[in-house]
Amino acid sequence: MDAELLNRPVVVARRRRHNNSSKLANRFKQIGWSLGANNSTEAYQKINEYADLDSAVLGWFLAGYVKEEIRLTACRKLAEFIY
Repeated sequence: MDAELLNRPVVVARRRRHNNSSKLANRFKQIGWSLGANNSTEAYQKINEYADLDSAVLGWFLAGYVKEEIRLTACRKLAEFIY
């Protein structure tokens, strides 16, 4: 790659952000925080609300294709991964 391209301010800032372990450590918690959750239990509840098959967000896409048990397990695992 061209050295001039790699040293552009936007590229340098992105590289610093992706190499900053303190920012990376919280990148998934940002998802939970943006939902208003502070722990895995709260995150599970919030994610479950968004992944409700009756919701306009995912319902039309997943209805009839995903069993309730699978949806709940996926919500729980995502919450555990975040926190």
